[in-house]
Amino acid sequence: MKLFKGKKTNSNLVEFIAHRNNGTFLSRRDRWDEAISAYRRAIRIKFDDAKTHYDLAIAYVMIEDRASAAKEHMILKNLDKYLAEKLSNKLLLE
Repeated sequence: MKLFKGKKTNSNLVEFIAHRNNGTFLSRRDRWDEAISAYRRAIRIKFDDAKTHYDLAIAYVMIEDRASAAKEHMILKNLDKYLAEKLSNKLLLE
């Protein structure tokens, strides 16, 4: 399984972590559109990170973009069944 797009380097990992952490920081401040952009940049670097897809889906829910949240849910089903189920429950409750 390929973790990073392109050549795997330490700079890819650092860049992924930076975008992921930025998304978390922005989410905690309810800056959802900016958080979504940060999570999407992280996913472009490391597509198979289930937690980032989950957090991106939650951000979509917060801006009431259910269609995008559902797309992330479909991806998440293949990456992490537990997080996919957790997201399903959240989508039903909100």
